[in-house]
Amino acid sequence: MEIMDEPTVIPFSVLLNGLNTILLRTPNPILQEILAKYPCFQEKTDHRFGSNSKWNHGTHFSKKTPHSSSMKERPKIGNKDTSKEAILKKDIQSLLNKLTHQNYEIILKQIKGHFHVDHMELFMGILWNAIQLQPDFQELYIHMLQQIYHSVQDEWVILLNAQWNTIWCHYIEQHQWKLPYDLVERSHNYNDFCDYVKEKKRLISISQAWARLINLGMIQTEPFHLISEILQHIHRDLQIENPVHRMCIECYVEQCKEYYKTLRIHLQKKIPDQVYRHILDIKQLDLPKSCYFKVVDFIELIEKNETPTIRKNNSIYELEDDGL
Repeated sequence: MEIMDEPTVIPFSVLLNGLNTILLRTPNPILQEILAKYPCFQEKTDHRFGSNSKWNHGTHFSKKTPHSSSMKERPKIGNKDTSKEAILKKDIQSLLNKLTHQNYEIILKQIKGHFHVDHMELFMGILWNAIQLQPDFQELYIHMLQQIYHSVQDEWVILLNAQWNTIWCHYIEQHQWKLPYDLVERSHNYNDFCDYVKEKKRLISISQAWARLINLGMIQTEPFHLISEILQHIHRDLQIENPVHRMCIECYVEQCKEYYKTLRIHLQKKIPDQVYRHILDIKQLDLPKSCYFKVVDFIELIEKNETPTIRKNNSIYELEDDGL
């Protein structure tokens, strides 16, 4: 069996010294150019740990000045708002997001600690947004608002009521209870249908909120003003032959019905004759079955609150003022 010789290892330094000896004896411009051009033929010294030795791990680290590029602050995405209003908004929103029936008293106490008249408009805006987007907690939100009313000075109550009435007036004047026609038209697509249902629920939730605020006297208005506006729009502006209009009618009926149901009984009994007659007239329209039954339920709900002086199913609707 043939035995192979082991490889011979010659240190690079030996080769380099030998090459330098050859170059010194017989200088060769080509070899000199190669040595100068390619760093592999040049010994390097690592200065990261000091100038004495490249393996010196002592205390000779170079100190970097505060202006060193590596010390520059990392770039931030967006501008963080650190104003008092921004922090307050974040804190209040965080508390409302945590609100449940179980921790209501704890969250209420913390909310009261954040409330101040100087930031009343900010507080009202956050609360109003929560009332619209979280209908399941709407009653808790408004009850919380009622408790805040009880704990503040009278002049603050006047300012709070003024703010609520401003929001209410904008809602009525700008017809914010209307469904966007383009959203209804696109509702045959799944994603758009989900948006349509979401908007419909939001509008119904708002109608309930207004009734609750009116019950508490925070809104100074005729209790049936909103229903009257919606019913007049149905009879005056909508065409039953139009599929989009037909879908809107169902949403408007639901808004009126839920608003009426949320009003206190003594207010329900004050329904004006003209409003009741407009509701009866909707029943005569050629409505989809689902909408028709909602109208019937609405009429039956009204008739349950009738007094002996009221004759059912006619346009004569005499009311007695119960003094409340």
